[in-house]
Amino acid sequence: MRLLLAAVLLASVGCQGTSKAAPAPNATAPVAEAALPAEGAERPKAVPAVPTENTMVGTWNVTLTADYSTCDDLAVGDVKQRQWLLGFENGLFTLKVLGTQVNEPTDYVGAVESAHIPPLIMFKAGAGAGIQLWLTGGADALEGRRVVASKQNDDECVKIFDLKARRAK
Repeated sequence: MRLLLAAVLLASVGCQGTSKAAPAPNATAPVAEAALPAEGAERPKAVPAVPTENTMVGTWNVTLTADYSTCDDLAVGDVKQRQWLLGFENGLFTLKVLGTQVNEPTDYVGAVESAHIPPLIMFKAGAGAGIQLWLTGGADALEGRRVVASKQNDDECVKIFDLKARRAK
């Protein structure tokens, strides 16, 4: 049963348009000037920037907040601080989790999914882990979601994190 749950949760990292991390399609699509709301009404948000190697490559300070866990070593609401190194090689983004990690992948590879709004990068580390990232503050802020399925005490468990990242100075 936990393997099935893990598969469903990892599929959500595949961004089917219904995960918490990916807003509904066209949720922030541009609107023609004639269709804008009346003066004083809330105006639609601009379409977020598409992640590129120029906006993403570098070191990022990441705060991960546990949103869901079936693992003994993590409770919902737990906060972890990490540092990630994002790179770009051979047409793909790379993500390396710096520092010591226990039972979690540290190397991810990903590509831009520009058809989603906001445009995002989908990272995978084998079949058991995935990360969605999108720009939220120009080139200096990211948000996203991380899903990790792992073995703990000979049992499968799943961790889901909401994340916020700022470019390291």
